[in-house]
Amino acid sequence: MRISTFGWIFLASMTFFGCTTKEMKSTPFYEGNDVKYAGDVSDRVNLWPLAYYREPVGSVLWPVVSWADDHFAIRPLYSKYGSEHNIAWPIISYNADRNSGRIFPVFLGPDHFVIFPILFNYRSWGNTNHVLFPIIWWTEGEGVTVFPIAHHSSQKDYLFPLYYNDSKSLIITPLYGREKKELGLEWALPFYVRSIGGNRFHSLLWSYEKSEDGDSSWCLPILLSGGGVKAGETYAGCLLGLGGYTSKENFRSSWTFPLYYENSDGVFATPLFGWNKKSNWVAPVYYKDDNVFASLPWIQRYENDHLTAWFAPPLLTGAAEKPLGEGWEFRTLLGLAGARWGGADNEKSQWLFPLFYRDNKGTFVTPIYGQHDTSRWILPVYYEDGVDIVTPLFGYDKYSGSHWLFPLYTYTKEKDAEFIGPKFFSLAYIRDDDTHIILPLLSGWCEGGKRGKVLLGFAGWDHASWWVFPLFGYDAEKGDVATLFWGRETRYKSVEQWWLLPIFRTKSGLSTGFNIFPLVDYNHNSEVEKFEAMMNAAKLDESIIGEEDETSKEFIVESRCAYSNMKWLLGLGTQHKRWVGYRQILEFSYVSSPANRLEKYSINARDKDKTIRFYDRSSCANLFFSQESCREVNFDYDTRERLWEGEAAESRVLGGLLWNYEREYVEGKRDYEEDSILWRLWHYEKVDGNSTTDIFPFITIDEKANGYYKSSFFWRFFRYENDPEKGKKLDFLFLPILRKTYL
Repeated sequence: MRISTFGWIFLASMTFFGCTTKEMKSTPFYEGNDVKYAGDVSDRVNLWPLAYYREPVGSVLWPVVSWADDHFAIRPLYSKYGSEHNIAWPIISYNADRNSGRIFPVFLGPDHFVIFPILFNYRSWGNTNHVLFPIIWWTEGEGVTVFPIAHHSSQKDYLFPLYYNDSKSLIITPLYGREKKELGLEWALPFYVRSIGGNRFHSLLWSYEKSEDGDSSWCLPILLSGGGVKAGETYAGCLLGLGGYTSKENFRSSWTFPLYYENSDGVFATPLFGWNKKSNWVAPVYYKDDNVFASLPWIQRYENDHLTAWFAPPLLTGAAEKPLGEGWEFRTLLGLAGARWGGADNEKSQWLFPLFYRDNKGTFVTPIYGQHDTSRWILPVYYEDGVDIVTPLFGYDKYSGSHWLFPLYTYTKEKDAEFIGPKFFSLAYIRDDDTHIILPLLSGWCEGGKRGKVLLGFAGWDHASWWVFPLFGYDAEKGDVATLFWGRETRYKSVEQWWLLPIFRTKSGLSTGFNIFPLVDYNHNSEVEKFEAMMNAAKLDESIIGEEDETSKEFIVESRCAYSNMKWLLGLGTQHKRWVGYRQILEFSYVSSPANRLEKYSINARDKDKTIRFYDRSSCANLFFSQESCREVNFDYDTRERLWEGEAAESRVLGGLLWNYEREYVEGKRDYEEDSILWRLWHYEKVDGNSTTDIFPFITIDEKANGYYKSSFFWRFFRYENDPEKGKKLDFLFLPILRKTYL
């Protein structure tokens, strides 16, 4: 049998959002708190969804017929929710309290009258609005709009396209308008546009503009010819500036683009030839100035008595004379190959990148081998220069006295000797100046100082420890030992040991446990049992209470906690956690759900300032299952007496869909238990000794602490009831079979 998509959505919504809506009050799944049931739970009739009744709620063929303390419904014909009455909802509805209702499409109320979607009369934000959609929009006292051609209000008026007026501008037809601001524009198209301040005027025949830099004017046609004076410069132009003339102080120029340009500095230029005081050219034959001569087969340049020349094709071959006759340089292939010669010292060099470079001073370099002056190298094997010797494993610096043997050590006089190795075996630093290293024995010593060390190859010792790398290490202060296959390390009040590098670990001392990487990890604090014993004691243990503060007259309580946990597969499997401890009540608040249920009883304690709160929390979780519980005991630290004890627990499989269990118990105040499978397919609830069981569909079982018992199927299709005070009843096929009354 398949469940429809709607069915799955319904079940999921009921699970995750809860059955707390008013429509669910008349079902056995309601989880809200605002229904005050009358009578005993055993008197309910559970044939849901055919029928359900538990005074004052009930349903028949839910949701067709349902009733509760706040509603009655025969859907879809009639329903009543408080003062709201519905007929064929949502077509007809009336609310007596609001004196409003609807007979669709008419909506009527004290502040509105609507015939949807044509006529709207309503009040909003203190205004009365009238709308004849979509033409007329009228807000009393504000304005009216006849969409889309007319509008009138205190802010603006318009009659499209003839008139527009607001606080910023006035427009009468598209031909005339003006801006209502200082220096605004006024126009009468196509005759003129002008600024109200008089700085600009434009018409078909004449334009004028005035600014701080000067005045400008244009004649017919607009922008094609004009002139003026600006910043002391006289100018005139035509053809949108392609031709023109300027004059300013001792400078004059004229142009007709693209034919020519000339000025009073001796410049004359055309597209084919030109000249000025320092250069001349005939395109594309040549260009010449004081430093450069360029033509198609030859380019040369003088700069600071330096001659550079290129041959065709440009930049691929060339030669250059160095300043003051210091020789020549020839390059080709964009400079990747070349030679130098001549000059005062008769320098000679050649190169072909990246293959080689050589000169007549003893330099010869290739990608692998090289030499220069006193240096020699073969990469990456060897380098020496008369002072330093470097190889991948060994090195020596004559000036600093440094030497090293990778990866064992490095030594520098100015600093310290530093040895490389695992944590336990590392020499760290020798901080005294009187340090001696004897090569190649790798032996030495450090004189003076409490932390002095002695080295003999891979072995050494200082005032508190000694080692033989990588076999053994020992710390005399802590008693710690390290070997290849076993080790011991002290951490606070616990000792950790490991075997097999360190796949297997154990702990002892205050915290005990073991670890088999990566399968399991277990830790346990020995104070768990101590706190548990204090929690279970008849009276409060006085050892946790501090002395009285003379200023505040309050006790100082030392809040403490111990824990144990176990996890599998790095936490991917099941994880178990437990916390046991105590705190003063005002300093502590829980986050978990079970503990929250107990916290309300602590908060309502008779004197929170003088209450010690013991707690024992545990949890277990993996991908499919989760469990959490909390037990709490409160003590009064004046009398040392127990105030109350309680516990709460939760368990879920697949987030509660497959199985859900809840438990809450507070001594003398609350005893509650709830259990369900497949959400509500099977549901059990027990409150203060009285229990109810529902098995979907139609099966109910009720038991009470006084011995009362009742079971039924399909209400009275079969029912058996045994009441110790009243007698026995048996019904079958809705007929009474047995009635026995106790005297």
